[in-house]
Amino acid sequence: FSFFAEVAALIHMLREDENFLECCIVLSYVSFVVIGLSKIFAVMKQKPKMTALVSQLKTCFPSPSAKDQEEYAPKSWLKRCHMYTKGFGVLYTILYFAHALIPLFVYFVQRALLQYPDAEQIMPFYQLEPWEFRNSWLFYPTYFHQSLAGYTATCGSIAGDLMIFAVVLQVIMHYERLAKVLNVMNEVFGVPLLLNFIVSALLVCLVGFQLTLDFNPEYFCKQVLLLTSVLFEVYLLCSFSQMLIDASENVGHAAYDMDW
Repeated sequence: FSFFAEVAALIHMLREDENFLECCIVLSYVSFVVIGLSKIFAVMKQKPKMTALVSQLKTCFPSPSAKDQEEYAPKSWLKRCHMYTKGFGVLYTILYFAHALIPLFVYFVQRALLQYPDAEQIMPFYQLEPWEFRNSWLFYPTYFHQSLAGYTATCGSIAGDLMIFAVVLQVIMHYERLAKVLNVMNEVFGVPLLLNFIVSALLVCLVGFQLTLDFNPEYFCKQVLLLTSVLFEVYLLCSFSQMLIDASENVGHAAYDMDW
């Protein structure tokens, strides 16, 4: 209800050509509510997929053994996750309470302390309601209703973002572990692979040249088998290397193409 009332208030302000700054403020509130509601509905609609995602991440989480704990360093990642999530949550909480309480605080200061007779009762987010709330007991339930709606949108936005942060951090944790494994593999097999390609290229040239000079059935079969085995080995090495390159590129594409 609050969302549609807020949109109606924005349309009314635009039609009446009211203060452009106030229109921009209400539009920013509408945009924030759209973001919060979209995350809430996305979680509700994709709940089975989210459950499967959490279960899948749980199976990937390192075991309590000292070796896994040392390799993956989940405590350092947990500390980093707490730093981001708590800071983000505190920031949004301050943002909400600032918008929800400042108008009420200003009204009470003007009415009770300064004793202004014309102290205006202002809603926290938008001023258009189907009923008249000014100078009436309806001001307080209306104010609470708008504050509750803002709280719901804020919680939806925080919850969705924190879930994204947690999943991405855990994916990065596993990806960094895999990157370290690839570095070790490169240190172990890098030089042999280089020599393998150099020697294989030399063998292909030599065998191909030999086959053009002399045609002996016995010799020809052995050289063809040697050439085939060398080419097949090079093909497999290139194929697996290309698969690794494609998988690495897909990580970047997945991060870039994600609907952030």
